Amino acid sequence: MKLFSSKSISWKVMTGFGIVVLLLILISIVSLIRLTDADGHFKDYRSLARQTVADGRVQANMLMTRIYAKNFVINASPDNIKGVEQRAKATLEMISEARELCIDG
Repeated sequence: MKLFSSKSISWKVMTGFGIVVLLLILISIVSLIRLTDADGHFKDYRSLARQTVADGRVQANMLMTRIYAKNFVINASPDNIKGVEQRAKATLEMISEARELCIDG
């Protein structure tokens, strides 16, 4: 501690202030790097979330198609035939949309 005892108070204060400023700059640089990295991870997450939602919609429509087909087997009505056709068509369209998301993502 004899190293600092011979220095003046103003030198000690300025040295302490300089150290705090250097630490602030270091923290700012690290934060900027990590924030940029987090932005990339968020973009990946968003892409995966959109793909998951698209896959869920395909699955939901496929299940509705199955329900209409089951109802058709039980009761062969025009409403059930129409339901199967509409849901199957919607499912095929959603599959192509989901594929595009997977290719783009």
